[in-house]
Amino acid sequence: GNFVPVWNPYMPKGASPVKAPSSSSSSTAAAQQQQQQARGVPRQVVYLPSCVTRMMGPAGSDSETASVHEKLMSLFDKAGYEVILPKDLSSQCCGMLFNSRGLKDAAVAKGSALEAALLEASQGGKIPIVCDTSPCLSQIKAGISEPGLRFALYEPVEFIRHFLLDKLEFSKVRRGGVRCAPMSHVLLL
Repeated sequence: GNFVPVWNPYMPKGASPVKAPSSSSSSTAAAQQQQQQARGVPRQVVYLPSCVTRMMGPAGSDSETASVHEKLMSLFDKAGYEVILPKDLSSQCCGMLFNSRGLKDAAVAKGSALEAALLEASQGGKIPIVCDTSPCLSQIKAGISEPGLRFALYEPVEFIRHFLLDKLEFSKVRRGGVRCAPMSHVLLL
C-alpha cells in the first residue's frame, strides 16, 4: 500500500522560483531598450513559463543548474527585450492536466483565465507571447477564442528564429543532440 517511487539521479530537482523581470536589466539591454524607445519600436515579449517548468528544474545529476525559465529570461535580456509576465503567474495553467484527466470544465476554466491574462499582458496580441513547453502551447492554441492571440503565440525556437537571430551572436558548439520528447523537436547542443 505505501509505495515510495524510486528516486534516482535523473529525477528533476525543483525549479528555482520565477523572478519578476527587473526594470534595470543588464546595461547592454537597458541601452538597447532606450534606443528602441527613441525609435518607437520597443522590444517586448510576454513570457509564459509553463507549470511544468515552474516546478521542475534540471536533473540532480545534471551539470546544468539553471531552470528553463532562467535560461530564457537570460536570452531575452541579452537580446534587449523587456519581459512581461502574465498576472497571477503562479496560478496560471493551460488546462492540459485537467483536460487529460477528463475534467473538461476545469480545463476550459483554466484556459479562459489564462487567455484573459495573456490578452492583457500582450495588449490584445500586439506583443509576442512565448510559452516554453510545446504541448502547453498547443493546448492554448486549441482553446483560445480571441483571434488577436492566434498569431502572437510562439514556442522558444520559433521566437528565436523570428525575433532574435539578428539580435544575438551565436557560435557553434559541437557536443551532440538531445531529443526533447514533450517539446517535439531536437535540441542541438
